[in-house]
Parts: sequence; C-alpha cells; structure tokens
Amino acid sequence: MIVVYGGSFNPFGRHHYAATAWIAADTKVDRILIVPSAAHASKTYSASFDLRCSIIEASLPRDPLIQLERIEGRMLENGHEGPIYTYDMLKALQAELGGVERAPNIQFAIGPDLLHETPKWYLGPKVAEEFGFYPLPDAGPGRSTTIRNLIAANDSNWKRYLTSGGANVLASTPNALNVYREAPGPLESSFHRDG
Repeated sequence: MIVVYGGSFNPFGRHHYAATAWIAADTKVDRILIVPSAAHASKTYSASFDLRCSIIEASLPRDPLIQLERIEGRMLENGHEGPIYTYDMLKALQAELGGVERAPNIQFAIGPDLLHETPKWYLGPKVAEEFGFYPLPDAGPGRSTTIRNLIAANDSNWKRYLTSGGANVLASTPNALNVYREAPGPLESSFHRDG
C-alpha cells in the first residue's frame, strides 16, 4: 500500500514527523509519499513551496520508505490552472506511478481533525471510493499555526515544535523566519497560487 500524506506543511513540524513515523510502523505500508500542497483551494502560504519542501527534506529520516513527492509542483509546471484538489492530485500521482494496474492501492492519510470534513471536499466521496482514507491518530500538541505564531512573536520556543533538521533549514535560510513573522496565523483565504 502507498500512503500519501498531503498537507500545506507550513511548516512541517514534529506533529507531522510523528504522524509519518506512525504510518511507517504499519507493516502493510510499502511507501509513504509526503505531498506538500502548491495550490491549495482554501489556504495561502507564508512560505514558498520550495522552502516548505526544503524543511520537509531536512526533517525526514533517511528511510527509502519515506519520500518527499513534489507532484503538485509538477502539475503547476505542466499547466494546471486553479487550485489542486486532493482527488486531482491523487489521480495525477496514480498516473505517474503507472496507472491503476501498477499502483492499485493508494490511500490518503488524514488526521482526526479533518476526517469528518471529507464528504464536503471537492470530490471527497470519490477520494474515499477510488483511493480510501488512511486515518491518523492525533499527533499531539503543536500545530503549524502554533509554530508560525511563536515565530511572529519572536519566541524561540518555535524550535521545539520542529525536528532539528527542519529548524536548521528554517533558521539558516535567508529571510525564512521573516516570512513567518510577517504573515503569522492560519492564513485562510481564497485560492492562492504558491510561488
């Protein structure tokens, strides 16, 4: 089974890492693809797609089972316009992996805070029917909003919510912390194409 763990990951924190480790412990899982969103339907991002990908890469363990997957970036490069919905991303990923015959069992990982919302998603019932959901446990305290708000407040406690690799990327990338200081909080809005 391939588990796709998608999200804005703005930034990828210890709670995301914990969820990834939980999936990796499942012996039925052959591969975990971490898919950051590049053109979310209802969120904007304070950090660019590339910065978020760099933080994810630095945060993930060196494990061939777990990979960063930039499918949404490629979709935009190939001319996709408008928001990228979960169903569209999964279909594109399935096609890249060789179609239904070669990638028959793909599931989308989702936390308990969002699972109840999936029937309202764009083609949410089709995601459930054609792919399925891989329910995650609550990963504990510390959400990306918490991290962004701590950075905006110049509170150094933000580092405890990231892996050391992720914190190093964020702290060493020019202007990365300023990106979060200038736009803290949930950043909910209408469609925004990421740069």
